[in-house]
Amino acid sequence: MKLLHLKYYLFTLVTALLLSACGTYKHTQKPLLSKNKVVIHGEKHKLGKDEIKNLITQSPNKNFMGIWRFKLYAYQLAEARKETKFRNWMRSSFGEPPVFYDPQIVESTKQQIQIYLNNSGYFNSSIRVEQEFKKRKFSQYYRIELAEPYRIRNVEYRIQDSVISQKHDEILDERLIHPKTIYNAFVMDDERDRITEHLKNNGYFNFSKEYIYYEIDSALNNKELDVTLIIKNPEKVNQINSSELIEEDHKRYNISRVFVNPDYNLLDPGREKMDTLLVNVQRDTTKKEAQTYYFLHKEEPKIKPKAITQAILIKPNEYFSINNVKTTYRWLADLKNFKYTNIYFDDVSDTISGENKNLLNCYIDLSRAKTQSYSIEAEGTNSGGNFGIGANLVYSNKNIFRGAEILEVKLSTSMEAQQLSSGTETAGNTFLFFNTIETGAEIRLTFPKFLFPVGQETFPQNFRPHTSLNTGLNYQQRPNYKRYITKISFGYNWSQNERTRHVFTPVELSTVKVFPTSSFEQLLQDETNERIRDQYTDHLIAGLKYSFIYNSQDINKLKDFVYIRTNFESSGFLLKGIQTLVKAPETNGHNTLFNIRYAQYVRADIDFRYYKILNADSRIVLRTMLGIGFPYGNSEDLPFEKGFFAGGANGMRGWSIRSLGPGSSIPDDNIVDRIGDLRLEFNLEYRFPIYRFLRGALFVDAGNIWRINNDVIPEGALKLDTFLKEIAMDTGLGFRFDFRFFVFRIDGAIRLRDPAQAEANRWVLKDTRINKIVWNFGIGYPF
Repeated sequence: MKLLHLKYYLFTLVTALLLSACGTYKHTQKPLLSKNKVVIHGEKHKLGKDEIKNLITQSPNKNFMGIWRFKLYAYQLAEARKETKFRNWMRSSFGEPPVFYDPQIVESTKQQIQIYLNNSGYFNSSIRVEQEFKKRKFSQYYRIELAEPYRIRNVEYRIQDSVISQKHDEILDERLIHPKTIYNAFVMDDERDRITEHLKNNGYFNFSKEYIYYEIDSALNNKELDVTLIIKNPEKVNQINSSELIEEDHKRYNISRVFVNPDYNLLDPGREKMDTLLVNVQRDTTKKEAQTYYFLHKEEPKIKPKAITQAILIKPNEYFSINNVKTTYRWLADLKNFKYTNIYFDDVSDTISGENKNLLNCYIDLSRAKTQSYSIEAEGTNSGGNFGIGANLVYSNKNIFRGAEILEVKLSTSMEAQQLSSGTETAGNTFLFFNTIETGAEIRLTFPKFLFPVGQETFPQNFRPHTSLNTGLNYQQRPNYKRYITKISFGYNWSQNERTRHVFTPVELSTVKVFPTSSFEQLLQDETNERIRDQYTDHLIAGLKYSFIYNSQDINKLKDFVYIRTNFESSGFLLKGIQTLVKAPETNGHNTLFNIRYAQYVRADIDFRYYKILNADSRIVLRTMLGIGFPYGNSEDLPFEKGFFAGGANGMRGWSIRSLGPGSSIPDDNIVDRIGDLRLEFNLEYRFPIYRFLRGALFVDAGNIWRINNDVIPEGALKLDTFLKEIAMDTGLGFRFDFRFFVFRIDGAIRLRDPAQAEANRWVLKDTRINKIVWNFGIGYPF
């Protein structure tokens, strides 16, 4: 059904565009609104034109890629002909009625802008609207003459509750309202939200922003205001005189008991038939008393209770905190074992005798998700013009050891048809017309904790640690060789805070065994360059990795943010120690273990991204990548799989994957894969909406890879006096089909500067042809 709808969308799109190009759409006699523009005159200000523009009710008909008013054409095509079900569907699904001048809407918009200006402190400002007509279109200008703004002279506070006053003083230095600043009702409302959140994080369960209001004295006649922030007390009926209301202090609540139902059933929510299991958690080793959680169950819990308590920040005998409630929701979702979570509270202050406290019982209802699942994935590839297909079978168990551990088993296979020169000997049989086959299995086991021989309660709870065990076996059959790759890794990842995450892999082991064809082996033996031979020989890699990840994005706010990821890895130091200890022999002048030469190197890279948010649907993204690696000791070069490459759907899109560089080199055979020791890349992308699920992107990429040692290809070596001349550049247009649950991407790129050409001919835009467009397909955004 979705495919049928997609065909209808494409058919209607093409039809409307063709008809509009032919001029057969219906022209309107009234002028159409073509643009709105806000012009602000007056002193320096911080008013946002985009915010004011969003208040304008009438907007021009939407453009397709900024050229065609596709939605208007679709509407008029349906209107101009006899009414049918299809035309009604086209008009309602794709159409948009023409936008004409409407004085009533203009007047309403002026009133909304005036309210916005008043709330921003610019009282008595004037607004006039001018229309500029041209042919059948008109532009509308909202010209604002700003009056002198009102400023705040003094800020005072009147808080009746003494404890509330103390809590307010704790955050007074972070206040948003200051003397001598321009009056702003929006900022004042943000201040109410800020104070409310702080109080609700300190036990004030029933507090709301309605208890906070302002008194403003504007009788000074000099455009200055005195502001008094007031926090009033709640009122209740006087028990002696029911017709009288009396004030009382705000109640500050402690958590009494926390009840967890890990097998909540929406059809049978009753708790009276359940047994109770008491779980003691000792999070603070300085305190003798443990915190007790009450688990409700009818049968033995399917998930170990302590795996759940690690995700619960709501703690007995501590003050209520709304942030702890929100975080608990998020952390319980991260366990991936529950499809439904509900947290609510019950005031039990009057039911617990002998305690003069305001108390809440917390109830956490968890409805289990399916433990086991599987998925089948299919994909098509086009690597360097070689057609290929692939498939994956993924099995998942989200509670393999009853502690919310996740087991994933992935079986994958792919085939590709590579072009061969005549007379080339192949390493194995072909299947249909595919001569390149890759298949493998991967097992990943993730624990929601640190796998250490100590209690998890000793670690800060906000770390949200995970331990991962991974192993995999991969078989590759190429026309010239067969290769077996075995991988094993063990590592941790944890969060320092909401923005910062760490990934540490102390153990990462991989072995590569290569079986070349006889002709290819002879070719390797004749090869004088050791680096090329090393790409196709057995080797062993064992080392450690560390990654630091920072992301300043706030998904609840539409503002700019940055993303930074740095990686560092080292290999061979431990193996050198083991080899020395066991006195393993050398082979061909190299140190070995198990008769396999091991690699020694250090490698580091950084990925920096800046997201400039233009509006809810448009943004500019800048990415900078820098990576460098150094072999040492037992290695003359980086291992092939650890080298840097350029090109492909997520990098230099004007080149297919691994087809750019190093430097200005030109490969002269099929043996050399283009890898380097240094990578430098810049990407700039403007993302914009086109129509519903269809989004567009204009991009420019620049970068290359280089080798540090001048050993394989002289043109590929890094030289300070020439590397800037060897920067490659491309540009292009992309389309992203955003279906929410996944994004399918098509990017078409052309080369602007090609370092493989002669130095005088590297600007290649003039040589661009349709058949030289490089098409890249991908899932998700490139960065």
